[in-house]
Amino acid sequence: MNVTSVEQAYQILGETLPLQKIAAHGANEGLYSFDTREATRHSYITAIVKQASPDVMAQCATYAKFWDIRDQTAGYEAKLAAYVPPSLPDDAYALRQGDIRKYASHDQDSTRNSAIAFVDHRHLYPLEWRKTAAARLIARAEKHGSHLPQYVETELHKTACLGWIDAAKAEDALVQRMNKVAGHSDVTEKLAALVNELDDTDAVYDPEFVKAAVAAFEDFDAATGMTDHYGAGVGLPEEIIGQSTNVLEKCAGVSNTFTKLSNGAEIDLFNLKKTALEAIDPELVKLSNDELADVLPTLPKGDADLLAHLARG
Repeated sequence: MNVTSVEQAYQILGETLPLQKIAAHGANEGLYSFDTREATRHSYITAIVKQASPDVMAQCATYAKFWDIRDQTAGYEAKLAAYVPPSLPDDAYALRQGDIRKYASHDQDSTRNSAIAFVDHRHLYPLEWRKTAAARLIARAEKHGSHLPQYVETELHKTACLGWIDAAKAEDALVQRMNKVAGHSDVTEKLAALVNELDDTDAVYDPEFVKAAVAAFEDFDAATGMTDHYGAGVGLPEEIIGQSTNVLEKCAGVSNTFTKLSNGAEIDLFNLKKTALEAIDPELVKLSNDELADVLPTLPKGDADLLAHLARG
C-alpha cells in the first residue's frame, strides 16, 4: 500500500474529505463507524489506508453492502491498490525481494501504517524476509518519529530477533508443535535437544544464538508443514523471544544498522552475513556495526557491487 494517509486517499479518489470528523464507535482504536452511508464510506477508505486486518475489511464490506455502496467501495479498493507514487525508490519499502516491494515507510504516516499491517500479516513471509522487514521498520519508525502501538513495537523487535531466548516460551512452543506433528522423529528430537539445553547455557543472550534458535524452529516448521498454520493455531518461531523495557531501549539504536554504499545500494548490517564481509576483506569481520557504517560507504564501486550482491543472497 503506497497511500500514506486518509487525506491522500481522498485526493487520489477524487472524493471530498468529510469536513467534520465522523463519530466512531466500538473497537479498532475508534477508527470505524457504520451508522450512516457516509460513515461507512469513510470507514472503508480509512481501513484500506490503514491496511486493516481481514476481519475489519470483511466488516467494512458487509456494511457497504447494507448501505448499497459495495460497487463504489470495491472501486476505491482497486484504485488505491493500483496507485503507485511517481518516484518512490526501492529504499522506501521495508520488504524488497526481487519484484516484491511492500510496506512503504518513507514518512511518519506510511511507516506507522506499514508497521501495523506488517505485524498483522508477517506470518505470510519467510523468516529472513520477516527479520529484514522488521528491522527496517524499527529503523524507519525511529528516523521519522512514528509513534507505534506498543504491541506493534514489541512484535517488530521479536521478529527482528532482538531480545533473548525465553526457555519457558521455547518449551511451550515445542509442546505446541509436538501436539500437532506426527512422525518426523529426527527433526523433533533435534529441536527438543535444543530446547532442553536452554536452561543450562548463557548463550540465550547471544544475538547470534538467538537468531540460530529462532531459525531452528522455522526449519522444523518448514520440514513438518507447520508454516502453513502460522496465524492459525501455531505461533511464529520468534514468539520464543523474551523482552523487557531495558532490551527495547538497548535496541533503540537499530537504525544505525543501515548504511548506503557508493553504488547507492542500502545495506542492512543487522542481517549482513560474515561470509559477505569476508569476501570483500576479512578484516571487515572484526569491525562493529558502527564502524562498518563508516567504512562500507567508502568501498570502491567494484567491492560495493559485490557486497550488494552477496547481501541479497
